[in-house]
Amino acid sequence: MDIFTFLFMSSCCLVFLSGFSDAADSITQSQCLSENMSLVSKDGSFVLGFFTPGKSTNRYLGIWYNNVNNPARTIVRVANRNNPIKDLSSVMMVKSTSSLVLLSQKSIVAWMKMGWDLRTSLEWRLSAWKSPDDPSPGELSYGIEHNNYPKVAMKKGSVKYFRTGPWNGHGHSGVPELKPNQVFKYNLVSNKDEVYYIFHMINKSVISILVLNQTKYVLERWVEADNKFSVYSSYPKDKCDTYNLCGVYGNCMIGESPICQCLEGFKPKSEETWNPNEWSKGCVRTTQLSYQDKDKIGFEKFVGLKLPDTTHSWVNGSMNLEECRVKCLNNCSCMAYSNSNISEGGSGCAIWYGDLIDIRQISANGHDANGQDVYI
Repeated sequence: MDIFTFLFMSSCCLVFLSGFSDAADSITQSQCLSENMSLVSKDGSFVLGFFTPGKSTNRYLGIWYNNVNNPARTIVRVANRNNPIKDLSSVMMVKSTSSLVLLSQKSIVAWMKMGWDLRTSLEWRLSAWKSPDDPSPGELSYGIEHNNYPKVAMKKGSVKYFRTGPWNGHGHSGVPELKPNQVFKYNLVSNKDEVYYIFHMINKSVISILVLNQTKYVLERWVEADNKFSVYSSYPKDKCDTYNLCGVYGNCMIGESPICQCLEGFKPKSEETWNPNEWSKGCVRTTQLSYQDKDKIGFEKFVGLKLPDTTHSWVNGSMNLEECRVKCLNNCSCMAYSNSNISEGGSGCAIWYGDLIDIRQISANGHDANGQDVYI
């Protein structure tokens, strides 16, 4: 079980992390985990037990790496973030319903569940620690925004801070680290019961961890020679990763001046004052469209974009691109369309309704799998 899978899997139970001793590989209703005990995963990768973070005196049930020789214990999961234990009376046990419960002086502190369950609307998302001494949820969170075309978004409180493009069969548009590689595989699982993203490690010798701090989402890898984790990638990566920096129909282009440009066929809403303070006002069409003249309306192909925000979108995986174009043209609220899946030559239909926001230029030649073709 690798850390990527553990962090993103939508439904699992901590009971797989097992072994009070070399002979034991499970915990039963007749057993409990107390302060002086720990569980070690079958492959020896992780430990589950009680710990105290930083300078705090509170006790928490958590999971950390077993095979990383780091004095500063790297915690990857905390069960009772909002309910710290003030003494050494902590006990974890299995109830008759097979649920794991955490007790302190015989009162229940936590139930441990994760994921996005569409049947119950239960959501689990990453949230930053408030501080190195306090694992309770901080302001920054990161998780799936579930709609017709799911994507992952980072928020500060209720305000969207950064988002990936939606899943396109290869990865997320705008996230180059998710290209096919020799270290890990990344995939979207979506069905009638649940939606989640999952990592599978290909190279089991690489120890990696996803960290969400108060400013960034960071992917780190353990460097044995330096005895520490080293940053492999982080988001937001640059100014253009700022959510909706350029407003409606604006295209963020690193290397251009200004970095906020209007898409072809659009102009700044306020050309005289087009500056960083005005970018959020976005762009307007140079020629207004009329639905009554739809026979005269065509689509412009934009190459290598991070797909627009998909909050107001629609997806059909069995339609082809021409069927997608016709469907978009026959709805006056439709502003753009694209293949929903770009693998194996492209398939499926994604349609955007209303104004398009949070666009950035990824590549100009269309050969980058993280930038897609969009018809506007």
